Amino acid sequence: MSVYSKNLSGLNQRVFVGPANVEYSAAATLTAFIDSAVEGEIGVFLDTGALRTTLLTTGLKFQIAQKRDGYVTKTPLITFGTDNLRLFRSPYLAPVRQVTSIGYNGTSGNLTLVFTGASATNTLTFGVSVRETTPGNQPFPIQEGYAMVNSSTADAYSVAASMVSQLNGDYDYQRTQPDRFVRADILMNGTRTALAANAVVTNGGYNITVTGHGLAVGAILSLANVIYKVAAVVDANTLQLDRPYGGASATITAGTTTTTASSVTYTSGTNFIGIRFTGLSDETTFKVAGSGQNTLDLVTNLTAWVFGEGTGAQIRELESVEGAIFDGVGSTINAPFKADYGQPSLFSSLTGTYDQYFLDFKPSIVPGAGLPHYVTTQIERILIAVPSTGTTPSNELQTIFGL
Repeated sequence: MSVYSKNLSGLNQRVFVGPANVEYSAAATLTAFIDSAVEGEIGVFLDTGALRTTLLTTGLKFQIAQKRDGYVTKTPLITFGTDNLRLFRSPYLAPVRQVTSIGYNGTSGNLTLVFTGASATNTLTFGVSVRETTPGNQPFPIQEGYAMVNSSTADAYSVAASMVSQLNGDYDYQRTQPDRFVRADILMNGTRTALAANAVVTNGGYNITVTGHGLAVGAILSLANVIYKVAAVVDANTLQLDRPYGGASATITAGTTTTTASSVTYTSGTNFIGIRFTGLSDETTFKVAGSGQNTLDLVTNLTAWVFGEGTGAQIRELESVEGAIFDGVGSTINAPFKADYGQPSLFSSLTGTYDQYFLDFKPSIVPGAGLPHYVTTQIERILIAVPSTGTTPSNELQTIFGL
């Protein structure tokens, strides 16, 4: 095994990644496979050299082979049922990003925005903080948003918008690291009225297009259930929002549901207001809490986090670190002269989805010098990642390994 094939689990690991639209090998023998296999083709061969297409049984010796960049890489011979300690399949599982709200969650709750007693000489502080809890990302970063209130008649939406704008801001002036790990959006109840036309929105943009909108500055809008205020009227067909649109660029159908575009009847202190947080990456987990006057707000986990299995990004990372290393052939993947000599091809697709097959086995190692004579066992792992849809050897591998 290559020294680069060690992972953080302390296991030696060899990774095979199947490219899209490449079948399981049809070569009858390993010799034929070496001569004629297409790039990325995978096959399981017995010690006799015969291709295996049916269930492996106890005592059979086999190895896994793949063609990459004109070379064939193979595992050691493994005795099925004796050397293999564990064999399992992990089918593709889509990741789900965490979504959590504080205050109004779409059905109940409300931010504690009570301004009684606020004055020029008595400032009330309202805040929300989000702490990332993603394992391995210590010290855990925090996103915070605050609003200072000096009037007992302050506007509730404006206070929430101030907190959200700070939560979504990037105050790393050196731009040395990504500060944000969640996106904050405002939720609100209230009577909806469909906009005069569909709303055309652009991610990160202030302007939206609503043909013949008929709205004035200060109107409250619900765009796919996220609340904004009209900060300016550009013309009869264009409105300017009070903060950048945080969702994906789209045309939102005019209507009164949570997926459409509408105006909202709003009265400060009457409408319920909440802030919804969505993780910005598949790995992100976090906790939300109110601060200042907001310490007793309802926190609701709207969507549970699921890490997912077999995403394109996960498989690309495995292949880049461990799968594209050629034992006995050499790799230039980390070499400064790779532009001159080339580097191993990567078969994984960042947009692909993969089924994974794990085989843990125990090759025996006998020390060659000194007493006592004993045999040590070092567990090694073989990972085969193949596309979960389309033309793929996944079905053949399930049959061969009995999974």
